[in-house]
Amino acid sequence: MKKQYLSIDIGGTNIKYGLIDTSGCLLKHGSRTTPTNNLDDFLAVLFKIAKDYQCKISGIAISVPGKVDIQHAVIYHGGSLPFLDTLPLANILKNRFQVPVNIENDGKSTALGEYWQGNLIGKDNSAAIVLGTAVGGGLILDGHVREGAHLQAGEISFMINPSDNQRQVLGDQCSAVRLVARLSDMMHLNDQNNGRLVFDQLLLRQEPEVMEILTAYCRQVAGIILNIQAINDLTDFVIGGGISGQPLVTQLINQQYDFLLGRYPNIKTALTRPTINAAKFGNQTNLYGAMYSFLTNQ
Repeated sequence: MKKQYLSIDIGGTNIKYGLIDTSGCLLKHGSRTTPTNNLDDFLAVLFKIAKDYQCKISGIAISVPGKVDIQHAVIYHGGSLPFLDTLPLANILKNRFQVPVNIENDGKSTALGEYWQGNLIGKDNSAAIVLGTAVGGGLILDGHVREGAHLQAGEISFMINPSDNQRQVLGDQCSAVRLVARLSDMMHLNDQNNGRLVFDQLLLRQEPEVMEILTAYCRQVAGIILNIQAINDLTDFVIGGGISGQPLVTQLINQQYDFLLGRYPNIKTALTRPTINAAKFGNQTNLYGAMYSFLTNQ
């Protein structure tokens, strides 16, 4: 019997977790709402998840927002969860449950998960764009995830739009959570967090104003991809996050990428267009990526 591990994906909205083996077989999975008010409530949820699997696992793999120093097992900044800043989360869990623990940045986890088992297999120069509470990213260059000199390669959320008078970073402008809430409000739905309901109603109603907002959002994401492509010359991109489970999103991102190329003929001539697909494992991709990071860093 193959060893089993607990893989945990910590997001700004939900904590997803699953039991996974070394071949990448996800045996069980679940989700809990992320406590965002304080560290004690957050750790209590993590401890409960780990305790439920403690007798079955040989280690814990974690995907987390923020800059991650794998060597020293420390998180910096924490993204949408600022109380994670300088937290030695791996050591906390290791000491409590007496198993090896590895942590990895969430955007890099998406890229690693798709490179290991998903739509980036064999794609040695590729990237993942993660649309969630903010915008994450991970770069695979020459077959290795790019960490960066300061552990912050792929931090798409901090890209800026110089023409934006509101001075919002792209992590705010391209938040999938905010998009769903906005579309829900426009369609007068009761639940602003139910992305599946929003897209079901969007496809059913085909309201021009709502479609215009979604199209503009996908154009922003396409612009991010185009700018990354100009610097890194990649072959493939995958779109991750819960919204990636909606085929319309990837379809519109591709359409808007081509729209941008049409506006800039010199770019269309000079740059090779990459393939843009949804992540194979959708919202569960980081469970695979965290596990792959665990296997390659032990």
